[in-house]
Amino acid sequence: MMKQRVLFIGTSFFSIQKEIMASLCKKGFDVDFFVMSRPRNILLDTVCRLSIKIEDGIQNKYYRKIWSSIESKKYHYIFIIKGDSIPDFFLKNIRSKNKNAKFILYIWDSIKNMARMPCSDCYDIIYTFDRKDSIQYGFQHKPSFYFRQLSENDPEKEYLVSLIGTLHSDRLFYAKYFSNLASEYSTPSFISLYAPVKSLVKFFLEGRVGHGWRLITTKKISLCSVDDITVKSNIILDFPHSDQSGLTLRFMSAIGMNKNIITTNTDVINYDFYDENYILVIDKHNLNHDKIKAFIDQSIGRSANFRNIENYYLSNWLNEFFK
Repeated sequence: MMKQRVLFIGTSFFSIQKEIMASLCKKGFDVDFFVMSRPRNILLDTVCRLSIKIEDGIQNKYYRKIWSSIESKKYHYIFIIKGDSIPDFFLKNIRSKNKNAKFILYIWDSIKNMARMPCSDCYDIIYTFDRKDSIQYGFQHKPSFYFRQLSENDPEKEYLVSLIGTLHSDRLFYAKYFSNLASEYSTPSFISLYAPVKSLVKFFLEGRVGHGWRLITTKKISLCSVDDITVKSNIILDFPHSDQSGLTLRFMSAIGMNKNIITTNTDVINYDFYDENYILVIDKHNLNHDKIKAFIDQSIGRSANFRNIENYYLSNWLNEFFK
């Protein structure tokens, strides 16, 4: 029997696409993957900032190149993650050649943070990880996934708290707060915020770094290392962008590993696995220091016990798309 073929276009964030592709291949699919955005380099990025038309022209050229490599292929599924930079002509070309294919869009960002609204007419079904966006735009709500589960062979916890992410919005404020708080404990913590040099300079000029510079790096941490640090942590810190209410991959990974979590995402109380014993929601403008310390104290050496999380495991999570 001939394998069903999937055209998968998405981001290369922390190499997550490799996990998705591996899971699809295990299910028996033949997968072609392409990164959603054109290759990045300093010269091109500088030129593209001068004009939206230049950016669109370069992006269109990138997708014409992709089209020429897949034009002769037939697909059963077109699976796209995010999709805001994919030109409409490309999707229409694929549709014309694959009339019976199922077109699926998974919006892995809040609409507020996207360059433009995806072409909704181009898809058979649209999902979003953001519950509030699903209500506002009529999309299907589907939280993100986790791909590692705890096992008996996982190492003992080495870190009190850990935070790994990109430097943006209020994240440095929380990183400094918890770095200072963690210094009161004997167990070390791991806090690392990635920032491209351009962003780091901006934060310095705005006077927002201060003593927090020790928590910032210009080198990305591999997915394998992130995974390893998460496993060894008592508590995962989760501070999403202020314009985002969907649950981050960091949060879902922590759920899958039954980690205690401190987050600023107030929308988490609406999810079926929410448990106030293992998830503490905090607010920058009303930080309850005693409550935070009490949560940390009770989380040391304790694993969470979340319910209703099996459907978020990557292999199960993909089943709804590829029925």
